[in-house]
Amino acid sequence: MFAFGYSRTQPYVMYRVISKDGVMNDPVQITIPESIMMHDFAITQNYAIFMDLPLYFRPKEMVKGEKFSYLFDPTKKARFGILPRYAKNELQIKWFELPTCFIFHTGEFYFSLCLFHFLLL
Repeated sequence: MFAFGYSRTQPYVMYRVISKDGVMNDPVQITIPESIMMHDFAITQNYAIFMDLPLYFRPKEMVKGEKFSYLFDPTKKARFGILPRYAKNELQIKWFELPTCFIFHTGEFYFSLCLFHFLLL
């Protein structure tokens, strides 16, 4: 089993592999610049894919009268981080920039002929 969690404090993202016997491997810290809402991630046969998207945690905005503590920043880029599925640390992650967007859920990711294919919801 594969799991991730995100936090409002550093480290902002953690990734874990849990064996079929229920043994939880050491977490892999995923470094991103700021606290974001990372609602989903994807797993392929060989990789874990993380989405660093510009929906930022801004609790002060909520106190100022905004309705939400998360705010989308259309001036920032989106990124996908691709990490080998059984990586022991984040040194192997490769980041790819995308046009600004937000993706709430992934549908399907797979790898073929050196290309990633994905369905996003």
